[in-house]
Amino acid sequence: MGNLSVTSKIVMTAGALLGIFTFIVIADLGVNAGLIHYGVRVGHIDVGGMSPLEAERVIEEVGAEMAATPIVFQGGGLGPYSWIPSELGWNPRKFEMSDKAMKVGRRGNVLRSLGDRVKCWTKGIKIRWYRPRRHRVIRREVQAIAAEAELLGLTVDKAKMQFLIRKATWDWPRDPFYEIPFKS
Repeated sequence: MGNLSVTSKIVMTAGALLGIFTFIVIADLGVNAGLIHYGVRVGHIDVGGMSPLEAERVIEEVGAEMAATPIVFQGGGLGPYSWIPSELGWNPRKFEMSDKAMKVGRRGNVLRSLGDRVKCWTKGIKIRWYRPRRHRVIRREVQAIAAEAELLGLTVDKAKMQFLIRKATWDWPRDPFYEIPFKS
């Protein structure tokens, strides 16, 4: 090896690296063939290595529990106010979420797919739950809380409260209660 020129060494090293890279890509394709890539989560649910049908089943089971568990807000002498996510128009949407999980590493151009696969193996990819569909219901509830707070001389941060309610719908496990945000 000492007799080889610098150019030959560079070419051999590049060839070896390309070979290792090709092997990793082929191994990844084999391991994840027909399955959701390892490292993919829907919300807090690890669906990596599952078939889309298995993921749908798990998402449906956990999502049903999430949709039926109350979200409670209180603070500043107000509350508790409680809703279940299904009242706010949230459901797990198992088919859409499973489909999104399955598309990780399989969409768009080759570089994006490769980037998704590397991210799956290194730090994982989290797919967010969909937002609740009944935005008007959430706004109306926040307005009612804000009106009650004004009677006590408090000002609710309505935008933040709406955001926190939407976020709490997919928060799991849920906190016993969430604080009502007030403006200073």
